[in-house]
Amino acid sequence: MEGVLIMLKIKACSHCLEEKENTTEFFNQTGSGNLLGKCKVCKNSYSKERYKENKDKILDNKKLYYSKNKEELLKKTKEYQKENKEKYTAYQKEYRERNKDYQKEYKERNRKTILEQRKQYYEKNKEIISSYAKGYRSENKDKGIVLTQKRRARKNNLLSTLTSDQWSQAVETFDSSCAYCGEEKELEQEHFVPLSKGGGYACCNIIPACKTCNCSKHDKDFFEWYPTYKHYDERREIKILKHLALL
Repeated sequence: MEGVLIMLKIKACSHCLEEKENTTEFFNQTGSGNLLGKCKVCKNSYSKERYKENKDKILDNKKLYYSKNKEELLKKTKEYQKENKEKYTAYQKEYRERNKDYQKEYKERNRKTILEQRKQYYEKNKEIISSYAKGYRSENKDKGIVLTQKRRARKNNLLSTLTSDQWSQAVETFDSSCAYCGEEKELEQEHFVPLSKGGGYACCNIIPACKTCNCSKHDKDFFEWYPTYKHYDERREIKILKHLALL
């Protein structure tokens, strides 16, 4: 009887013929609950080879599916993020940390290509990017009026109302990282609208940024500088605009 039990616990992979424990640790489970005949190692190897051989076709199918279902997919993504805000934020932070070295290596290896793609994206979407703030004001007239008044007040009086609590909140919003590049460095108080152009020292104009990004931006217009910046990220751009109530 004992020998029969041992045989039931051991299974040979149908591909490599290696004997392994007949458990989910070594074999994937089907929808019906049965274990596949091919072990996980062979299954993963097969999947990678299949993906490599059909990469272009698979990517084209994904792009086609996304283009046909873009609105629905974006809606579901926003709903999930809203319903699972803490979980989603924690996942993003963990993902960034886990892939930090790979992302850095990838950016360095493909720097020229990435910069060119960003420039092309900006040129194609310049009007859309520049209309973020205008669009928000037109759709949210009450808030738009408040923002307009604040901007006029900054130009005339150069407000200096930022409190320590507001600064701490801004740092927390960006996970103690630079709003522009996303890296955890020593942070400075960056004026979204430069002082030289009427930007005041207020919570609606100050965001956390590292020294490198702060110096790079200097007194440039955000909508002209950031889309062509080497650390440009569309998600961070939207987050910055939302934080400043411009989107």
